[in-house]
Amino acid sequence: MDENKYGSNLTPEELEAKMKAENEERAAQSAPPSEEQASGHQENQQRTAKGFDFSDYEGEDVTGHYTKEDIEKNKVVAAIAYLIFFLPLIAAPDSKFGRFHANQGLVLLIVGMVGNLVLGMIPILGWILLPLYSLAIFVLAVLGLVNTLNGKAKKLPIIGKINLINK
Repeated sequence: MDENKYGSNLTPEELEAKMKAENEERAAQSAPPSEEQASGHQENQQRTAKGFDFSDYEGEDVTGHYTKEDIEKNKVVAAIAYLIFFLPLIAAPDSKFGRFHANQGLVLLIVGMVGNLVLGMIPILGWILLPLYSLAIFVLAVLGLVNTLNGKAKKLPIIGKINLINK
């Protein structure tokens, strides 16, 4: 049995029960914000309006689905997926962590190419939006790269739920 994020060898049933309890706890935390939380959110919006701030990024963290051994052994190869998406599929074909990041890299590549193609064909407005779109894709790639090198499997904002490789 593989060691999981709980630091012990749990049976699949025990692991599933713990994960279910965590999901229920997260759902309870997503209740409507109090006045204090709402004012904190407004402060955060004002702070991020001045520049990029990913300190509050809450992408869905699925790191618990992967073993610590898999993450430590393959995190550099998985990070390269944001530059060459298929490399983890070749270099570490049995790594679920690598496949997750290869999927994220592939989706990012497709979204980037399609968006650039569409915006490039739209005169004036598309040409103005194209650099902003490219910057957003670059920021997502850096975010994925940093998460990977930190040993995390967080889904990217907006496009993270698209699954092409891990079916």
